[in-house]
Amino acid sequence: MDSDAGAVGARDNSDRFDRHPGKEARRTASAAAGASGRTCARSVVTAARLQALALSLVLAAAPAAAFTGTVTSVHDGDTFSIGAQRVRVFGIDAPELRQRCQIDALAPRQAHACVPCGDQAREALSDLILGKPLTCRDRGRSYDRVVAECTVDDTAIGPALIERGWAVAYDAYLRKGDRAAYHGAQARAKASGTGIRTMKWLPPAAWRKGARLACER
Repeated sequence: MDSDAGAVGARDNSDRFDRHPGKEARRTASAAAGASGRTCARSVVTAARLQALALSLVLAAAPAAAFTGTVTSVHDGDTFSIGAQRVRVFGIDAPELRQRCQIDALAPRQAHACVPCGDQAREALSDLILGKPLTCRDRGRSYDRVVAECTVDDTAIGPALIERGWAVAYDAYLRKGDRAAYHGAQARAKASGTGIRTMKWLPPAAWRKGARLACER
């Protein structure tokens, strides 16, 4: 009895599949098409990622554009113009134009305790480059300004200003290959105590966020 029932069940199942061969074929074709579509989509995504990676490698390997010109004006301690083009000195952060530094820690609330170190930083940059021809390498953009690494008379402007004590290294934008020159200049500035390092001062980034010395309040 069990044997016959099993045989009948087997025949019934066989009959069910035999009666709808087209439906099974369509199911199989649909599954195959879905798998093919997913494989195709993955291939497109992979190709796009590879293309983006290749482009980034090309851009990284491409030399930065170079330009030359004579400085016509200096706006603050790290920005100047060559004609109509404003240029932001790469790799440094100088005191803001209205920033002040404290020279007399014993009398912090007296007016004479603060000096306009932002103006002094601009003067330091002017003394170094105003009216002189520069050779620059484009390192990016900041608002309407070209960010550039420039030299004057074979002197790199950024590290020179740092070493003279009128700017600090802008670590957020330095790449690995930049750090030796900029950090080295900063170490020498700390050792010699020149420029703003003869005074009490705030990092320019902190000043831009609203921090102030007691003599500025």
